[in-house]
Amino acid sequence: MAAHPLASRLLAGLAGGTRIWLAGLLLSVAASGAHATVAESMAAGARAHQDGGFEEALVFWDRAQLQAQGSGDAPAQARALLGAARSYLALGRAPLATQRLEQARALAAAQADPALIGSISAALGSALLLAGEPAKARPVLEQAITLARADRDQDVIAQSANDLARLEAEAGHTGRAAEWYRHSMVNARLSGNPALEATAAVNLARLPLTPDARAQALAQAGPLVRALPHSHIRAMTLVSIARLRSEPADPAIATDADRRQAAADFDDAAATARQIGDARVLSYALGYKGAMEEAANRPQAALALTREAARAARQSNAMESLYRWEWQAGRLLRQLGDDDGALVAYRVAAGTLERIRPDLAASGNSGFRTKASPVYLGVADLLIRRAQRAARPDAAQADLLEARRTMEALKSAELEDFFQDDCVASLKSKTSGIDALAPQTAALYPIVLPDRLSILVSLPDGLREYSVPVPAQAVEAQTRAMRRTLE
Repeated sequence: MAAHPLASRLLAGLAGGTRIWLAGLLLSVAASGAHATVAESMAAGARAHQDGGFEEALVFWDRAQLQAQGSGDAPAQARALLGAARSYLALGRAPLATQRLEQARALAAAQADPALIGSISAALGSALLLAGEPAKARPVLEQAITLARADRDQDVIAQSANDLARLEAEAGHTGRAAEWYRHSMVNARLSGNPALEATAAVNLARLPLTPDARAQALAQAGPLVRALPHSHIRAMTLVSIARLRSEPADPAIATDADRRQAAADFDDAAATARQIGDARVLSYALGYKGAMEEAANRPQAALALTREAARAARQSNAMESLYRWEWQAGRLLRQLGDDDGALVAYRVAAGTLERIRPDLAASGNSGFRTKASPVYLGVADLLIRRAQRAARPDAAQADLLEARRTMEALKSAELEDFFQDDCVASLKSKTSGIDALAPQTAALYPIVLPDRLSILVSLPDGLREYSVPVPAQAVEAQTRAMRRTLE
């Protein structure tokens, strides 16, 4: 079928993957000149999305949705909602994406449009998977593949196969995951979507495969992604490939050639991000290259890259990456002997994590403890060490109190996330503090640090700290053993 002139003009310059999923959308909308403004808004949204400007893209998707609603064009309205959902998914906001997709699916169902329902179901499956709901995601993704096969839509098959592979991988079914990733690659190739083919190949390489199979998957992904035009997906996939080369599951298999190629891919990703003005991906390219330099014991070079990454993350308001680079800067400053600078960086990282905690919880799969524990423990560790060196007792007391407050903040945040409401904060406001002691009473407050067990003892005359050189793993093992004897 020949492309509509308006659709052809609006599709010009879009990368393969973006072009494919937008093509059907524009062809249906542009078939009537009355809806040219809707098509133009959608094309603007697609361009912003392609360049990593997801918040900007949402403005255009919402505009297109309102324009389509005003003209009574339900299919175009559904497609605009689908575009908005994809931008929300790129930002990691699964609940908002799901909300848009449920609206879109209802509109498509009312129009009895199975092809559109298939595309929406594919995106909804992705959203449910991102939200940590694999049981709900599976039937939706399977429905998407069934509808896409009936419509011979290989691009939707490739998208849903990639997500089904992720689902199987998370369940520990490596063989089935590998089959689905390969199925995704084949269908992406047939549909002319090299970006998705490269993504599936990179995901395949993430599985616990043999070194040869992993190398083969990376060898397939590399040329595909390097051939893509400058875009967000090109830059982000290059970052993924570089990380797989620089951070293999078994460090013993990493070669100098792998590290050189990883550095080149990080640089290529950064150059692409700069060209399209994608500061978010630039922060990842610089920050993860900094992590590679940190692992190679080059702290000065790593710190310079990490500070650049933090600037890029602030510029793009990418809080989800900013805390990583603030924490990384803290580790590097500590390695360089600047404990005061490290403490500042760790505190800033903890503050950033606290700001994004509601977003992490809203995603349905926050993993807050995994992200926050090393940061909060780092703050506490540095404060305790500074207290041990303090010349003035009041300075030592202040640092020990802050260390304890830091760990209490972590525990409270974990409980609030677990209960998903503020009942913990309300209860905490009604309870007595640990320093409200009866006469001749002491309170023990253990802090399990990576290399030692620190015990803060509250006495009537203040806090004292005692350390035992027992690693965290040993403390955890002993605690579990004791629990088993009590059960």
